Amino acid sequence: MAASLLEVKRSALAKSLTERSFMTHRESVIKPLSADQASDCRDAFVKAIYNKLFIWIVEKINNVIYKKLTKSPKSSFLSIGLLDIFGFENFKTNSFEQLCINFANEKLQQFFVGHIFKLEQKEYLKEDIVWNTIEFSDNQSILDVLAVKPCNLLALIDEESHFPKGSDATMLNKMNQQHRRNKNYLSSRSEYDTDFGVRHYAGIVYYDSKGFLEKNRDAVSSDMINMVKKTKNMLLQQIFEEELSTNNVKISNNKKIVMTPNNSLRAHTDNRKQVATLSAQFRQSLDSLMKALSACQPSFIRCFKPNNEKQSETFDRELCMRQLRYSGMLDTIRIRKLGFPIRHTFEDFLKRYRVLLKTTVCDPKTETAAACCEAICKTEIQGEDVWKIGRTKIFLRDAHDAILERLREEKLSKIALVIQRVMMGHKDRKSFLKKRRAAVVLQKNWRAYRQEKLRRKLQHGFDRLKSKIRSRKMQQQFQRQREAALTIQNQVRGYRAKKVYKQKREAIILLQAYTRGTMSRRETSKLRNNASILRQQKEAQQRIAVELQQRLNVIAKSQPAVRESEPIVEQDSEEESIDLMPLPPVKNVSEVKKAADQIEKKERRAMLESLEEPSIIITPSSISTTPTPSLEEEEDDDFDDASEEFSFYKFSILNFQSNHSHTHLNQRLKQPLLPHDDEADVLACLTVWWIILRYMEDIPEPKSADAFSQASSTISSRVLPHKQGRRLSSLVGLDQIILRKNKKKLGGGNRKASVITEEPEDFTEDEDILIGEGPTLDRPLTSMEKLNIIIGYALSKRDIRDEIYCQICKQLVNNRNRKSRMHGWTLLSICLGIFPPSELFIKYLESFILRGPNDYKEYCAKRLQRIIANGERKELPCVIEQQSAKSKEPIEVSVTLLDDSTVSLQLDSISTSAEVCQAVANKIDLRDTYGFSLYITLFEKMWSLGSCENHVFDAVSQCEQEMRRQGKPEKDALWMLSIRKELFTPWHDCSKDPVSSDLIYRQVIKGIKIGDYTSDKDDEYVQMAAQHYYIKFGSAYSRENVQEVVGECITTTLIESKSMSKWIQLISTVILQDPYAKGKLKTDIVKGDLVKNAQRAWPLHFSKFFEVIMMSGPPLPKSRFVVAVNWSGIFFMDGRDKRLLELPYLEVKEVHIISESHLNTRSVSLATIRGEFVLKSGECAEMAALIEKHLVGLKQRSVYALVRQDVNKPDDPMFLVCKRGDLLLAEEDDKDSPERNWFKATNQRTDASGAVYRDRVMFLPTLDKPTDEMLELLTPGQHKTAAKNAPEREVTVAPVSLKEFAIDNFRPAVRLGASKGAVREKLWACSREPLKQPLMKRLVGDSDLSSLACNAYTAILKYMGDYPIKHARSPMELTDQIFGPATQYKALQDEIYCQIMRQMTNNNNRLSMERGWQLMWLCSGLFTPNRNLLGYTQRFLESRCREQLAPDCLQRLNGMCSKEPRNLPPHHIEVEAIQQNSTQIFHKIHFPNETSDIFEVQSTTTIEDLCRSITYQLKLTSADGYGLSLKTTNKMVNLQDQKYLFDSLRQTAEPSKKGKRVKEVIQANMPYLVIFKRKLWFNVSPGKDLVADLMFHYPQELPRYLRGYHNCTKEEMTNIGGLLFRAEVDSDRSQFVMIPRMLRELVPADQIDLMSPEEWKKHIIQAYSKQSGITVQEAKIEFLKAICSWPTFGCAFFEVKQTCESSYPHIVLIAISKLGISLIDPQTKEVLVMHPFSRIKEYQSEGNYFEMSIGTLLRAVVFVCETTQANTMEDLIRSYVTMYERQRTALRPKHNIFS
Repeated sequence: MAASLLEVKRSALAKSLTERSFMTHRESVIKPLSADQASDCRDAFVKAIYNKLFIWIVEKINNVIYKKLTKSPKSSFLSIGLLDIFGFENFKTNSFEQLCINFANEKLQQFFVGHIFKLEQKEYLKEDIVWNTIEFSDNQSILDVLAVKPCNLLALIDEESHFPKGSDATMLNKMNQQHRRNKNYLSSRSEYDTDFGVRHYAGIVYYDSKGFLEKNRDAVSSDMINMVKKTKNMLLQQIFEEELSTNNVKISNNKKIVMTPNNSLRAHTDNRKQVATLSAQFRQSLDSLMKALSACQPSFIRCFKPNNEKQSETFDRELCMRQLRYSGMLDTIRIRKLGFPIRHTFEDFLKRYRVLLKTTVCDPKTETAAACCEAICKTEIQGEDVWKIGRTKIFLRDAHDAILERLREEKLSKIALVIQRVMMGHKDRKSFLKKRRAAVVLQKNWRAYRQEKLRRKLQHGFDRLKSKIRSRKMQQQFQRQREAALTIQNQVRGYRAKKVYKQKREAIILLQAYTRGTMSRRETSKLRNNASILRQQKEAQQRIAVELQQRLNVIAKSQPAVRESEPIVEQDSEEESIDLMPLPPVKNVSEVKKAADQIEKKERRAMLESLEEPSIIITPSSISTTPTPSLEEEEDDDFDDASEEFSFYKFSILNFQSNHSHTHLNQRLKQPLLPHDDEADVLACLTVWWIILRYMEDIPEPKSADAFSQASSTISSRVLPHKQGRRLSSLVGLDQIILRKNKKKLGGGNRKASVITEEPEDFTEDEDILIGEGPTLDRPLTSMEKLNIIIGYALSKRDIRDEIYCQICKQLVNNRNRKSRMHGWTLLSICLGIFPPSELFIKYLESFILRGPNDYKEYCAKRLQRIIANGERKELPCVIEQQSAKSKEPIEVSVTLLDDSTVSLQLDSISTSAEVCQAVANKIDLRDTYGFSLYITLFEKMWSLGSCENHVFDAVSQCEQEMRRQGKPEKDALWMLSIRKELFTPWHDCSKDPVSSDLIYRQVIKGIKIGDYTSDKDDEYVQMAAQHYYIKFGSAYSRENVQEVVGECITTTLIESKSMSKWIQLISTVILQDPYAKGKLKTDIVKGDLVKNAQRAWPLHFSKFFEVIMMSGPPLPKSRFVVAVNWSGIFFMDGRDKRLLELPYLEVKEVHIISESHLNTRSVSLATIRGEFVLKSGECAEMAALIEKHLVGLKQRSVYALVRQDVNKPDDPMFLVCKRGDLLLAEEDDKDSPERNWFKATNQRTDASGAVYRDRVMFLPTLDKPTDEMLELLTPGQHKTAAKNAPEREVTVAPVSLKEFAIDNFRPAVRLGASKGAVREKLWACSREPLKQPLMKRLVGDSDLSSLACNAYTAILKYMGDYPIKHARSPMELTDQIFGPATQYKALQDEIYCQIMRQMTNNNNRLSMERGWQLMWLCSGLFTPNRNLLGYTQRFLESRCREQLAPDCLQRLNGMCSKEPRNLPPHHIEVEAIQQNSTQIFHKIHFPNETSDIFEVQSTTTIEDLCRSITYQLKLTSADGYGLSLKTTNKMVNLQDQKYLFDSLRQTAEPSKKGKRVKEVIQANMPYLVIFKRKLWFNVSPGKDLVADLMFHYPQELPRYLRGYHNCTKEEMTNIGGLLFRAEVDSDRSQFVMIPRMLRELVPADQIDLMSPEEWKKHIIQAYSKQSGITVQEAKIEFLKAICSWPTFGCAFFEVKQTCESSYPHIVLIAISKLGISLIDPQTKEVLVMHPFSRIKEYQSEGNYFEMSIGTLLRAVVFVCETTQANTMEDLIRSYVTMYERQRTALRPKHNIFS
């Protein structure tokens, strides 16, 4: 490369660099050079090229820009020269270069100081200014030592360079001897030192003499010059032109030899003329530079670096001062400061400061400018010799120039005020005259208008008189027409009722005829076959006929009654035409039934709509003698009875705040009726009051918004925040979700597709819509929308329910508006059907209801009792409930049974599924009701309501919300209730209740047909179809009947997959065999067998499902799964088809509920022989009760008992001898005797029989005999061992590798070795050789990622000990190298997983495998592989379940799938923990009260998770408002809630990257504290949470008080001082003498001087004595209560500097609290201004500056301040804003009917 650039031959270049030729006795001698000599030769040549090129470039530039002025007579040159030199240099090691540079700086400093001094002196002499001589430092003595005097340093260096045996040591000795006594020279300390020092003007600099002579001899050898001569590069020959010419001459005329040392590179050069040394050249160049500077007019520019890190707005004070000192600026500043830097000419000075001159002292018109200037200075400037007058200028100092400027501004301001006063007076006078003329015109026109108005009034009176007369005539005509209309209506309605009745009667007769004919024919045909079947059919016929007749009679009787009770209402003509249309001809029973149902539904809907929407009621006077009351009729009530114990009036006096009355009010409240601690509850109460006023029509609705705002407030769906974004597919039960797969697999028979499409599970609705007083509510709302808002708040906020009841009751007291009262009682009755009041208000509300109107008194009282008994609802009221509340009638519903019959029930809003199931059971005589549940269906979607306390109309409300989501009216929701078997008991007996067996039998047959119940074996379908045939047709065989059975039992998909004939053949084969062919079996027995077969075949389909989160227990692949509880046991399900664990009841030891009262959370503890599972679920009580019921029932019915303790030779021989762990078989008759404490049993081990005491055995929850393996696990002595070894019972699986994955995803393998027989490398198996290419083929083309992947694999080998390490490296360094790039580049994550799994495949080194599992454990907590590799990774871990860390790795990997990946490599705490084989990580957390505790964390623990865990362990009432902060030695940072803990710790505490090794050590050892404290101060009520008050509130607020941030009075300070003194010393009165010394701990710092120490002591003792009797903790609480009422309580204070607002002090206090941002005067403690967060539009921080924009989007004010805590301010404001957004979301439930 070098030869090609120089354009010479490679051999010539190599020869000239490695050899030297010289002449000896006219002979040419070639000598090879050593490596060091060759390197020095190379460096000399390179420096020579650089020097020549630099000179060549400068000459070229000068030739272009340095032109000679030929027109000038003197042919002179005009130019500007730029000189850029190095500054003064003082490094750790200084050499010859630094000496030359500092010598140049000394020369330039002498020139600079002299030039500045001369300029100053020249200026003063020119103006005849008398001034004192300024002393300045002269560095001539230093220059003398360096280069001026004989034997100076540079001369000695040159001299020694010319000596053949001269060396650095001899040179240093000469310099020490020559200049030892010079104060500017510092000689070496010893003869072995190579350093010497020079005292420069900027400081002492020590130089290392090593290499001085070699650097000073700067010459290129003749061989290199000869090589240059041969080059083809013309530029290279041009720049070395002088050397080439000299070399040619000297080669021919060489007559003497230059003597050089043998060890010098120049010793072997040719005999050319000796060249000048580097120092000589440097001095020559410097002398020419100084001559040029002396001949020019120089200007000086000094440049300084603020810091060495190249950071903005950062100044290194020491660095800046060093540069000022080195550049000589300090001397320059001193020179200028001693003089007069401000200079003005007389004319300029007089022109600017003319306003300060008084004409009485000096008139400018008569006096000279110099005299005027002198007069101004004498008048305004005080002092002597502070200003001077020259010939043409006046000389001032900086301070006096500022004084003159200030005086000038003040003078101009006064003059401006005079001008403004005159102009404003002229303007106001002109305006006054104009207004007076206008007033005269107005008076004239007003008088004319008043006369015209009087005339119009008289005319209007005459017009009204005429209209009254005409209206009376029209009224009489209207009365006659109305009577005629009523007569017509009566006739039409009578005709319609008769016609409908006639049609129904004909339909009934026709239905009876068809039914009787069908039954008769069926009866005749069956009589021929079997007499017994005939009797059964007769009974069935009679039962069906009776039920049908009763149903039709009810329908026929109900129609006239409805018609008679209806008021005469004007209806739309279109509705009449629809009702009067003739019914279609009846073809069969189902059509008649459907037609009747349609008529009934249409009439019911019309009646409800007439109740809901006001209509014109026209009633003849003869119908009622009582006049109809008007809507505005006034009625009196007696709610003000104060004598009653529980009157509402008395409750208002005791509990209402702010003097609120208990009577009706038509205005919005500014404060709730009841006190609330939560600010969100307060805002919710005020919003609810506003909606109640609008619902009761006490205030009008807001006007309609424009199109844009209306569109933004479109009605959507849902209300409760914990139910937002819900679709119908998510409302269906877990049974439908778990079992839906089987329906899809078989096609669902002949069922139609659902009209509701399946939404993806991750689908979410728009969550930006809020309920609150904004565009969402400030618009016209329907009554249903208002009702949903009120109920929605009550359901989401339990603490405001009494407030809502009080608001409704208040609006009913003394309300004179009848319509408003009716709305209020309707609202109260609806609320009583949704949520109950608290215990405090129940009796008052009962008393209030009993004083209500008669029609609502009993209705509301009954609903109150019902809601208290059945509990609160969870959903909004539905439309049918609102209609029922208005009519005060029960809700009619029909429940469909499995035989397609229906049962009619009357329900109310509070009805539960258990009540419905019991009511249906009573009507159909169902005795075995266990396991039957109520189901609701909408659009072929069905989910269970159970048979428990679930409210029925909550499910109906969900259906209406689904209709609303689809954009359809809620009343069109076609929901249907039905009864189904959901759960079996383990001891279910079909023979006990034939009705129950019949219902289950029909459910199974229908379920098989529609694909609910599926099986992989066709034999099961065939067997059940044969049983169904026998139940339906008996033993008589008929192919047509078999075909009918196939259509009823087999799905369409299965029929199409085989054929109808094939299924008929299979079923016929079974029917024609025993036991069905003989017909000896009873139908009920066959039904029971079919039910039992279904129970065993599909246990999951008869299960209760619960979503749970496993809090602790034996490791499972997932922590979030579904628990299925059924008759056979407990299943842990992952999705639809994967069972994580099966637990038979025999393995369950105990189940109980774990309650955390302070957090209102409950969990289920399930103790099994495998370990204890703690499961958290929203339905934990129901799950625990169900499991407990099965366990208790099995134990009561079990005959198998396990002996708890040994029984050896009892005294009574009738008692049995047995050992611990023996299995006993109890006698059933003897076991159930409750009066005896013993029973008879047989020992299965010894076959001996005898009596056993009950307290010495434990009955097992099983009906079947336990296996030997189970007994081995249940044996108490071996229980622990068995529990530990329980997982080992699983079948051993061969370890899975990546071989299959590598085929499609890895790069092609290469051969190992060059021979033909070499094998290809196994990329999926362990190897000890580093990778040269990554494993994944998609990374091969990317060179950067390939390099990172190969480095990561090398680090994996080193960490696992499979590769030797040359230098010791910590595990932290290796894990950073492994995982660091993968956290930054997602493409590397799969590569890291593959590399780790590769190295763990076929690895026989146990130590290596242990470290490999450590890496896998770390990796599974950082990120997950992509979907393709994830399955292989999971199988890889599952197949190695025996490894200790495998289950943890699998659990971490599965948990990571639902989380975001980590952003940084593992923290050193994680690495240290796993290296100690510990998967538990504990971190120390500090608290403000100087205590600390340790808490368990995980790799994926977020800051928010840790905060909640700390809150849980400390038993705080809430985690809201708390946060974590990280404190290091130089900063304190708030940690963001959503970030991972270890990422935050590493990112915040990590030092600057100065080196890998240094970085790792510092990071691991850097001290830091994680502090948990209150960050946001809202909902803080002292005394409410004692733990929070003592641990956080008191220690955080006390320093703020003592720093003097609060504005308080003297009395408050003395009272608080007494409390603080008690908190310090308790009741020790001997410490009174220490009060003067403790004042800084008792009184604010800025108020201590308010009184003397003794006075403070006196007042504090008085306050202390008044507070006697309280403890230290009570004193701290009282301190918080004393300051909590201050507006600055809970504020975070920041002292800032500002210049934006001139009216504010330069230093202000910024206080950030829940109310907003306040600016406080630090002196007076007064709030200058307070900006709520709603006015803060933008805020940001950068460095030490904080900026915020205040105002609106169109007009805003920017406030900028300076503080070192700018980042903290920004984070705190952001946290408060985020808190309000979250609280607004919780406060205004996301009622999805609003948008």
